[in-house]
Amino acid sequence: MFLSARDDETGTGMTDRQLRDEVMTMLLAGHETTSLALSWTYYLLSRHPDIERSIEDEVDRVIGDRRPAFAHVDHLIYTRRVLEESLRLYPPAWGFSRLALGDDETGGFRVPQGSIVFLIPFVVHRRPNLWPDPDRFDPDRFAPERDAARPRFAYIPMGGPRG
Repeated sequence: MFLSARDDETGTGMTDRQLRDEVMTMLLAGHETTSLALSWTYYLLSRHPDIERSIEDEVDRVIGDRRPAFAHVDHLIYTRRVLEESLRLYPPAWGFSRLALGDDETGGFRVPQGSIVFLIPFVVHRRPNLWPDPDRFDPDRFAPERDAARPRFAYIPMGGPRG
């Protein structure tokens, strides 16, 4: 896959260094987070067969007997909600740090510019003021109307929004 990858504009492949870096990322980081996310998702589905059936129905409707393709991903709307809810309950990255770019205050604590703040998604994702009934598996939390009403940094399974 990496050896055959080409830049859309130039048609050039990866340099040896880029190839090495991509493989190292996949080996050291990429596989573990994916493995954890899928394992917890399958666990949750085993506990909620009705939700598992809904995913199966959606896959049958969207893909049917065809070979799965990347173009199908945007149409697997409920499946995406299930994955997002699984990542909320069991984020694969247990914690990460952020650098305060300016003076700030959070939770009544002063955070001076340059401070390093450590965030734990598992805790953030279980705050009842952000997530009603936070321990319940509810993929519909990620329905568009509920998703839009949520504060930007309430959902940070992989480190939060960028930009």
